[in-house]
Amino acid sequence: MTAFRLAILLTVLPLPVPHREAQANENSKVAFRLEPEEANFDQARWRINDGLPIPPPLPDDVLPPGSPDLTKIDNPVVEKAWHKSAEALNAVPDGLHVVEFLDVQATAPASPCKPPVAQRIYVRPNLSILGVGTYRCDGAATANASAVKALSAPGLTVNITPAAAVSGGGKWRVKGEGNWRDSGATAASLSDGSHEIEFGPVTSGPCTITPEAEVIDYYHGQQIVWTAAYAGQGCNAP
Repeated sequence: MTAFRLAILLTVLPLPVPHREAQANENSKVAFRLEPEEANFDQARWRINDGLPIPPPLPDDVLPPGSPDLTKIDNPVVEKAWHKSAEALNAVPDGLHVVEFLDVQATAPASPCKPPVAQRIYVRPNLSILGVGTYRCDGAATANASAVKALSAPGLTVNITPAAAVSGGGKWRVKGEGNWRDSGATAASLSDGSHEIEFGPVTSGPCTITPEAEVIDYYHGQQIVWTAAYAGQGCNAP
């Protein structure tokens, strides 16, 4: 009788649906430089914590124009570990995330530095986000304590892969530019908004299939690093 009941249960009860983790984008990267230096001496840190309430918009949010929904987190990340200044976090899931900054006064009461407020970032495929979290030390005021500022080389940098495409003469440019740019070059003078990246054919070698044109959103002097891959028979050969 027990076996008979078990058979009925197996045929009636629905099978559990396996949980699928959000797919992280292997090419995405997030890093924050923490300022000023005296805050770093007091162990200033940052991390992604999507368990926090989504912060209100800030003037310097690193957010692309026309983002789908800036009030909803589809692929939440809650980090337990903190990151040092400029330490990069790789393979961040696409979409909206919340960045928080460590309150150094909680562990070092004598510290003169107060953390920036939490802020929003929006991760997209193949996009590197490099921001700045500014601590307020000795009562020094800033225009926005969590401003995401331009780094030393703001603009758009495109890296071309594989090596055979680079040696074969693969190049890129922002549509409308006259000259082609080498892999790793930076277009520093971009206006806010959408820009199309186009790729030129190689002059030699097996990488004869150029990447399709890509559209990127440039916003508030951020630094964007994009990776584009050429293809072709033997293109990826060592």
